[in-house]
Amino acid sequence: MIGKNFEEIWNTVQCLEGQEFKTKSGKKFKYFCANDSLGISLREQKIIQHIDEKNFFRAYQYTTSYHVSAPDDIDRIAAYKGDCTVQGSPYIWAILNDKRIM
Repeated sequence: MIGKNFEEIWNTVQCLEGQEFKTKSGKKFKYFCANDSLGISLREQKIIQHIDEKNFFRAYQYTTSYHVSAPDDIDRIAAYKGDCTVQGSPYIWAILNDKRIM
């Protein structure tokens, strides 16, 4: 991820729509792009969560500005900064740390 700006990351994320990812705990998921958000789907289940681009961007900023080694770190940073938690942090963390995104 180092060296890529958010626009490049977001474009790559959109190109990988429908491919399988794994959370840090090993949960497999896919996502689908709709408008400026990602719909997270577990296995063949319907979309279980929507993550908008602004929320994804906030998590991206935290991961580029702070040491983030796990999804919980994203929410800890948000709390430290006085922000609300980041919706879908386990999925965002998994996507940002996937070798296909780098």
